[in-house]
Amino acid sequence: MGEILVIDTNIMILALKNDTKERGFVEQVLKLCDTIVVSKKIYKEYRTVAGWYHWVGFESIWSGFKNYVCENFGKKILELNESKIKAKKKMLGINNKEDDKLKKMFDRYDYKLIECAIGCCHKKVVIISRDSSLLGRKVSIKDKTILFMTPEDYLQQRCVQ
Repeated sequence: MGEILVIDTNIMILALKNDTKERGFVEQVLKLCDTIVVSKKIYKEYRTVAGWYHWVGFESIWSGFKNYVCENFGKKILELNESKIKAKKKMLGINNKEDDKLKKMFDRYDYKLIECAIGCCHKKVVIISRDSSLLGRKVSIKDKTILFMTPEDYLQQRCVQ
């Protein structure tokens, strides 16, 4: 069984282009049966950062990418809405005080990644990032573990060169 991944914006935006190492990474994890999860907040950030897709329209690029993933790997990129994330926080017993503590540990951009990872149903979620302030960190929240890794480290851990 694969793992659940949340992919940081700077990696995913480059993965939307053909012939980038980030695209190759995404294709590798999909071959490993891993699942990519995106929250609505992360999607909005993707759309905002992808200004260079403006002339084509980001929604068209994103839709095409999701279709490519479905047709070539038989998978879907899971999209979590805010109500699912809130319900998962409640189910895990994450109260406002604990949530505020997490918000103070991470900036608002990185907190979106944590929040998405919390919303996933798996106990272990890997956030793929190149943000040096995050790499190597491990966050334990109730029964959930969230790890931060580079694409290269993740593939090495999965024994893929």
